[in-house]
Amino acid sequence: MEERGFEIMCKSALPQFYGVKSVWLRRTSSGVNSYPAHMHPYYELYYFKSGQVSFVVGNRLYSLTEGDIIFVRPNQYHHAVCDSENPHVHFCVNFYVSDPLLADFFDNLAAKNHLCYSKKIKEEIYRLLMTNTDTKNSAKRDKFAEYSDFFRLMSLLKSESDASVVSDRCPE
Repeated sequence: MEERGFEIMCKSALPQFYGVKSVWLRRTSSGVNSYPAHMHPYYELYYFKSGQVSFVVGNRLYSLTEGDIIFVRPNQYHHAVCDSENPHVHFCVNFYVSDPLLADFFDNLAAKNHLCYSKKIKEEIYRLLMTNTDTKNSAKRDKFAEYSDFFRLMSLLKSESDASVVSDRCPE
């Protein structure tokens, strides 16, 4: 499936649950390109896996390394800039939020667009993303496991967003 120059390798969605619906995507592209600046009415988690990419949110440019996460608010202009001919692989999780409490949680995450986590947390987030975008095993997974992974992802994102230790590479 092709979407704006990116091949969508897998897409899964959880139905509306306690005021939030999420869509999990794994994408790849090749060649130097800039994903057009855009905005949308949902939160977006962008997990960078491989390639050479920078990411623009508003007027800030972030250079990314494997495992980096960008978190974007609804209606916030953003785009990825592929900096080489090498393939670029990333994951997006789009969150459609209607519950005010969850909107507050996501707004707090998005207060700093470039989220910095330990290697251990990055690896666990990657595992969750792979599990929830794996087409081979998707039929075997029940909704409870998918919801469990959603809440585990929320817990991981929250765990270090409150931490006082911040990577030197991550802007304040």
